[in-house]
Amino acid sequence: MTISGYKDILEHAIAFLKDDYTELWLISEKIKDLNPEFNTTEIIEATKIISTDLVTNHRATLVDMNTERPMNKPTSETITVIAKHLTQLNREPKIGDGLWLSIENNSA
Repeated sequence: MTISGYKDILEHAIAFLKDDYTELWLISEKIKDLNPEFNTTEIIEATKIISTDLVTNHRATLVDMNTERPMNKPTSETITVIAKHLTQLNREPKIGDGLWLSIENNSA
């Protein structure tokens, strides 16, 4: 799958996630903006790909909405939770669909 604007989508998500936690819709909306030809299934798959990159390469973590703190689950578990959530959702993520991500900006 080729995602137009991959780097722009990733940078957009990283900037938001370092500032505050946010939901997956932020990623899917940017994907849709830069890939208007994508259908729902392609948007979901692209969201999985970008999310996996964020978790694997950019320290993105799930956020516990009760404590509003990063959960710091293992990378593989985080990726599995995101993929399962998107698969069960079976549509583009929207505001309020849950599953929040964050990148703690604690690097120099």
